Parts: sequence; structure tokens; C-alpha cells
Amino acid sequence: MAPRRGGGGGYYSSSSISCSSTAFSDEQSRVNIAFAALWFVVAVVLFFVATKRFGLSKKQGSPVVGSVFLSFSIFFAFGAQLIYIIVTTLAECGTGGYYSYVAIIIFDWIDNASVFILTAFILTTVCRKLQSEFSRVQPAILTLQAVWAALLGVLLVAVLSISTAMYHYSYSDDSDYSKIYDLKIPLRGVQTTYYALAVAGLLVASASMLKALFSAPAYLRKGTISKWVPVLALSALGYSAAFLGTYIQSAYFFSRISSTASEKSYIHGQQAGGFLARFFYFVAFYAVLQVASYRSQAGAANARPTSMNPTAVPPPQGQPTYNLNHGYDSRLSYGANGYQQSQSTQYGGYQPNQQYNDTHPVRY
Repeated sequence: MAPRRGGGGGYYSSSSISCSSTAFSDEQSRVNIAFAALWFVVAVVLFFVATKRFGLSKKQGSPVVGSVFLSFSIFFAFGAQLIYIIVTTLAECGTGGYYSYVAIIIFDWIDNASVFILTAFILTTVCRKLQSEFSRVQPAILTLQAVWAALLGVLLVAVLSISTAMYHYSYSDDSDYSKIYDLKIPLRGVQTTYYALAVAGLLVASASMLKALFSAPAYLRKGTISKWVPVLALSALGYSAAFLGTYIQSAYFFSRISSTASEKSYIHGQQAGGFLARFFYFVAFYAVLQVASYRSQAGAANARPTSMNPTAVPPPQGQPTYNLNHGYDSRLSYGANGYQQSQSTQYGGYQPNQQYNDTHPVRY
């Protein structure tokens, strides 16, 4: 969802800040910036909700797993929407140019990074946590998903590098449209592969999460976890499929548009696909937050701290307790062999519970 280029060219100038009457005159620009404003508000709200959850969980001694990665994902999400709003406004007002070109590249990187971080987090950390909580660990599946996430990261860097070069050749002073054309086909192939593998990877992850949930004992599936895992699985597949479908439409069918009706249909399809992708992304983020905060009864019991001062075990009934203070005391009488003379033969020469020099007896 890169901002479209505005009508103004050249570099930014403070004398051209005011917008003309034709700014946001078409439906597409109004819908796009309205969606961006909506998702910006949603991202900001989720950012503060997540921050509050992280702090509360840390105070309770059970920090949310992977809170740093989730923070980066949602931070990049609302940062990308803010940049989109600014760049689109500048483009509509005809005050684009060099700064807009740089901002578009930044938008492209952090927008894709926000989605990738969440995808990789689901493939690795979330699946590992659920399998561990439900005692259904599958090392082979976890290793495969970790490799899958690494492969997606490599493909994404390749996609963003090629698209950055294309932006450079489009907007910079040394623009070269022949180089843009040469990069178009490789970009289309790599980006299609990236989106397709993201769908396949999240499909495997969803199956893994659902299997871990429904094969766990019933007492471990109590609570909200039984609701949020299916929501996470469906929303993860939803945003990945929406991104794939929207990109395929723009990359493979845009050149076939030949009429005003088909152009409007294409624009509406792109807007609907973008809306669904963002909607499912934010739902998936909130579901991940709930799952990452979950602790099963078994996990909570294992994590409960044990007392460092256990209660002393009383001596067995019917057994005497002995005073281990064998120091010489002038108040007591001793035999020739040096042992204390018993006042009672009941305890074999030892006086139970006798106090010597304010020293309490030691009990076994």
C-alpha cells in the first residue's frame, strides 16, 4: 500500500504548503487516507494496550513471551500509517518531491517489517509456547517453521531492496525507466514467492497450534485460550491470504484494465484487499498478545516459587527428643566417667527438654 505519487514535482518548498481545491477530489484518495487514519488509531490503541499488559505481567512475575518483538511490530504498524497519511497529504497538495520519495521508502520498509515480525513470531515463539504449555512439543515442526521464518526474512530483504532501487530510479534526479522495467519482472517473481510462502507457513503454523490445543487434556484448555487460538489461526491466514490476493491482482492483472468500469473495479478490489489485510493483521496481533500472556495450570504450578524455610518435621510420636548440648554445667551432677547423672532412668541418662544456659534444645 505505497502512497501514490502526487501531481507536484521538484523538491519541497515552504512556499507551496497550502493545498489546492482539487486535493482529495477523487474517491480513491479520500478512502485511502480514511483507512490510514482508522488503522493509525487502532495501532495506537493496541500499542498502549500491549504496553500495559507487558508491564502488568512483569509485575506479577510472569512476563509476556516475546514482548520486545510484539512491541516492534505494533510500533512499526502505527509509524507506517502515520507516514502514509503525511506522504499522501503532501502528494495531494502537490508538495511532494525528494522528501516524499525518502518517506515512501521508509514506509515500505517499516510497513512490511511490522507484518513480517508478527508472522515470524507466530511461526516460532507462539507455536513453541503452545506446544510446551500443552506438553505436545514437536521438534521437527518447530525447526521447520524456524527455517521457514528465516527464508521469509531473506526474501523480504530481497523484495525491499529491489523496490527501493525502483523508487530511486523513479523519483531521484537520475531516473532511468529502462532500469525500472528491468527490475519489474524479478520483483514480481520474488514478491509473489514471499507472499505465497507466508500463506503456506502460516497454514502449517495454524494446524500446529490447533493440534496442540485440541490434543491437550481438557483441564489445560479451560479459559480464554480455547477461544484465542482459533481466532489467531484464522486471522493469521486471513491477513496473509489478503496480502497475496491484493498483490496478485496489482501485479498480474493491472495491465489488462482497459475501461473505466474495470479500473474502478480494480481500485475497489485493492481497497477491499488492503482493508481485510489490515483488519486481520490487527486481530492477529491482539490474539497473539492473549496467547503469549497465557499460562497453563501446569506451567503456573511449575513456576510457583518454593519456600526457603520449610516447616520443621515434628519427631515421631513416642520417640524422645534429646538435648545435644553436652557442655559441662556445674549445676548438674556428673558421674566418674563425666556423663550427666540422670534424674530419671526413663530416658537412658538424658534429660529431655532440659534448658542449659538459656540454650534451647535441638529437636530431631
